[in-house]
This record gives sequence, structure tokens and C-alpha cells, in this order.
Amino acid sequence: MHFRRRTGGIEWRLFSDPEKARRYLETYLVGSWDEHERQHTRATKQDAELVAQIDGLLAAGVPRRARHYLAVGIRERRV
Repeated sequence: MHFRRRTGGIEWRLFSDPEKARRYLETYLVGSWDEHERQHTRATKQDAELVAQIDGLLAAGVPRRARHYLAVGIRERRV
């Protein structure tokens, strides 16, 4: 989605749930937690209007949920 990239997102994807019609998952990556925090300051009125339109597509009584995941550095073990 354009506004995710405009505000600092590196990658954006939208997934559908094959077991539940009309269930979607949006994911996007940013370079760091600080970059994510800066995204909040870059949002425009148009961004807010778009999110409000998306919220209007939600089933009644189902709120939009945000979850945050942080990348984990995994060191490769040499044998």
C-alpha cells in the first residue's frame, strides 16, 4: 500500500485466509522500531481517511488489531 511505503515501510503484503472468507492480514516491514515510531508522525489526513474507509469494511463489532513483531537475530551454528 502506497502510504505504508511513503511513511517508511520496506515491504507490504496483504494475505487472505483460505479458511475464513473476508479475513485478511496486512503485513509490512520497517527498518527499526525507531522507524516505526516515526511512521506515526508522518501520517497525513488522507492516510487517516483511508484507514477509516478500511475500518468501515470490518465486520460489525470486530475491531482492527495491530500486533508488533521484532526480528530476531539467529546465529548460524557451524558443525
